[in-house]
Amino acid sequence: LAARNITASDLGGDYFDCLPLPDGRYLLLIGDATGHGISAALAMAMAKAAVAYSLREGRCEPDQVMGALNHVFNRELKAQRKYMTVLLLGFDPGRHTVVATNAGHHYPVVYRAATGSLDMREMPGVPVGFRARGSWPRVEYRIDPGDAVVLFTDGVTEAETAAGEWLGNLWLETMVR
Repeated sequence: LAARNITASDLGGDYFDCLPLPDGRYLLLIGDATGHGISAALAMAMAKAAVAYSLREGRCEPDQVMGALNHVFNRELKAQRKYMTVLLLGFDPGRHTVVATNAGHHYPVVYRAATGSLDMREMPGVPVGFRARGSWPRVEYRIDPGDAVVLFTDGVTEAETAAGEWLGNLWLETMVR
């Protein structure tokens, strides 16, 4: 696993984590709370607390964790119009699988080493907090040796070149290959 976080300012609402689960799997999470500065950072901190609580209570499946996040955002932050896009992955290294569920975040990019191709399945979903009850798409991937799963926020694709243009998805696809 490798991760890199470069913030645009001291405080923000981007969140990523990799948490070991009791059964040997890992929960990977990436998200982006609405807004900037202290309000986004506080929403992100609430998300981190909701994830920790869900795991401590034994709710470790991606859809269960997503439900906990949705509950907190809908109940506590909806009045302030605070939502969060979230992509959750349950990675099982023993089975070579990833189960992903998405709440409005960028889809994962899976690089297939055997073919040099990219697997970019659409996973539309509503950000957490938007509705009292939600359902989020679930996709299962097989991950073979040499494959890579790339998770990112809009800070990657919306970064600007020296000419002031966004890097965009095509740049990301080129970098992943």
